[in-house]
Amino acid sequence: MEFKERTESDPPSPPPHPLLLPYLESLEARNASVRQPSAGTFDVVLKSRHSYMKSTFVGLRARSFMCVLTPFLMFLSYTVVVVVLCETYAVQIPEETFSSSEFDYAVTVTLSLLLVFRLSRAAVRWWDSRTLYGAVIGIIRNLATRVAAESAQEEPSEEVMEFFGSLMVFACSLRAYLRKENVLEYDLAGIADAKMVAKLNASSHKFLTALHMTRRSLNNAIGRGTRSQDLCLDACMGLIDQMGMSAGGLERINNTPLPMVYVAHLRTFLSLYLLYLPWTLIPTLHYYTIIACSISSFVLLGVEGAASDVDGGAFKPDKPNHLDVDGLTLAIYSNVYTVMEEYVAGSGAG
Repeated sequence: MEFKERTESDPPSPPPHPLLLPYLESLEARNASVRQPSAGTFDVVLKSRHSYMKSTFVGLRARSFMCVLTPFLMFLSYTVVVVVLCETYAVQIPEETFSSSEFDYAVTVTLSLLLVFRLSRAAVRWWDSRTLYGAVIGIIRNLATRVAAESAQEEPSEEVMEFFGSLMVFACSLRAYLRKENVLEYDLAGIADAKMVAKLNASSHKFLTALHMTRRSLNNAIGRGTRSQDLCLDACMGLIDQMGMSAGGLERINNTPLPMVYVAHLRTFLSLYLLYLPWTLIPTLHYYTIIACSISSFVLLGVEGAASDVDGGAFKPDKPNHLDVDGLTLAIYSNVYTVMEEYVAGSGAG
């Protein structure tokens, strides 16, 4: 099938419905405001499914190595000092002191198990965060389509459009709450007025306030009276309950890092190992011990850095390995607007 380009002789596109105008007029400013905190962070992000070469040669930021750069430089400096003392100033070390291969093997295996546990817990936290955010998106889609379908036989109303807007307000409030920041007026331009934004920012629990607004908007949009309305309202209230539970799960992950004992024990053991390592390699590698210890520190501390990167939640805008929360929020905006278009186009058709 061939598609023709639009010409001046073609009939003009119909104007958007008046109820959509506030949303459309501020579309670019709103999207730019939501995307601004993470601008550039997720533009070119390599994923694990990319080619072997692309995923191998990535920078320190993508490896989350900046989280452990300070201890890496500290252990590197320590190794240089040890090597210089032993090789330049002939500080003698009894070879039998650090020559137990059985001990080295036991220490390495134990440390590997601790690092695997630490990294696996971080991966679970990241995946749970993405699963819960996906649940929020799915529930918002279901809510929007249910309400649109229930109201399809009536003329488009401001109450229903207000409910659609409340879903976007919830998404934006959840984003702000997880990042411990305020909602900007431009984040909700064309959706909520300055008074509502101020109310959200004044709240100690932004997404809980937005959840209450969503319930109230749902009551106004559907109401009770007919059996169909009652059933739809009860079903949608149940979906809002699920949405609140999913948001609560994200809150739990964001506010509950691993117990300090897990982190402290691993970091203590890792530090002792990296302090011990140069002494075992100097008798055979001499000055090359610096290179060997640098590689070992990079590998081991890199695993710790990958795990610690999501300790405080995977929602920060400047971390390429975190969730693209801005993109997810814009996806919710887009999904809800699609339902809004279908609603105003199909309402009253019956």
